Amino acid sequence: MKFMLFVLPTVPGTLEDRKRLRPIGRNNERYQQMLDELRKLAVFADDAGFDVFATTEHHFHSEGYETSVAPLLIYADLAARTKRIKFSPLGLVLPAWDPIRAAEELAVLDHLTKGRLYAGFARGYQDRWVNVLGQQYHVTGAPMDGSSIDNHNRSVYEETLKVIKKAWTEEAWDYDGKYYKVPFPYEEGIRRWPVTDWTRQYGAPGEIDDEGVIRKICVVPKPYQDPHPPLFQPFSVSETTIRYTAQAGIVPWILVANPPDFQRLCNTYREVAGRRAKARSRRERGCLPRRALRQDRGRSRGAPARHQLRGFPELLRRLRVLGGVSHSRGRRQVPARSVHAAAALGMDVGADAPGEVRTGGNGGPSEGRNCVTAQHRRRRRSRVVRLVLRSGLHAVGGRDAPDRAVRQAHHSGVPLAA
Repeated sequence: MKFMLFVLPTVPGTLEDRKRLRPIGRNNERYQQMLDELRKLAVFADDAGFDVFATTEHHFHSEGYETSVAPLLIYADLAARTKRIKFSPLGLVLPAWDPIRAAEELAVLDHLTKGRLYAGFARGYQDRWVNVLGQQYHVTGAPMDGSSIDNHNRSVYEETLKVIKKAWTEEAWDYDGKYYKVPFPYEEGIRRWPVTDWTRQYGAPGEIDDEGVIRKICVVPKPYQDPHPPLFQPFSVSETTIRYTAQAGIVPWILVANPPDFQRLCNTYREVAGRRAKARSRRERGCLPRRALRQDRGRSRGAPARHQLRGFPELLRRLRVLGGVSHSRGRRQVPARSVHAAAALGMDVGADAPGEVRTGGNGGPSEGRNCVTAQHRRRRRSRVVRLVLRSGLHAVGGRDAPDRAVRQAHHSGVPLAA
């Protein structure tokens, strides 16, 4: 179990002080007192064993309540005064942010804290400031009622988060969205860039085309954590939001007072997240896509599909990453887990291989041939794809060898086939 100290930064003062010093939010002496109190709270939470220190993001609170205007700057200050506690905005209101600026600032803070950061994102509900800061998207605060205004806010939020993830995880990328485009203008690209040769030689591959037009961008730095800080979405109250967070890999902060409603939303999240995890697990194990399975059903047993292996030396090189290759007279011997992983990974292994892969319908491998069986789980977990290597590869292993191999490949940093 982890413990979070959730703080609403407040400029100190009694009601009489707030009336006498109005607007107290612009009183420098009182604001400095608030910062000192935040620092003491963060140090206390760090020493007491709290795991996370979190605040909101709000603007224009002249009354002095919840004056968490720039949470990322605050965390940079607090991180320098603490040792182990992590920090999280709960959350950055994405419809009021430029997604690339948000991605950059969070990535920099992730480096400054060396991974002591969670990324919390919210839709925003306070019209007083969301309407102003979100005007580039014509968005308002989310009324959370399923109306067209609410759906527009949700749509902007989801697209903004999608752009942030691309900025974090892709080296050179473009994006043609409903609200945001990269580069801009998207179709024409960016033509006025005086150091095209420099970027072409030293920038990310694909940023500039042959005519010197910028077609993609590369956002730096990438986050300190791989692939990015863990994601939160605070104050989730609707089933639509819960389903979205489960699909997007976000941890929701469920804010409902009725225990049955809370249990229902938890069950919904568990159900959707479970389906997502199973689908991702199948992809990582290299299972055949459904379309390929449907196509294969139409083939007769006597006419298996054939896929030519290419680049056998490259295959051996990559197999070494997965567990090593031993050589003997007249025959290359490869551990079973490596061959299974090679099959599951869908490796492109070049044009000079002395063999081919045969994918049979339901039948087993031909007798007298060295073969490897890779079990691809699908819905009924009954389909078996048999890989026949005519190149003299020999492998032995248990029934769980494919799973062990793919897990080893994943931990070794070898990309898995989609």
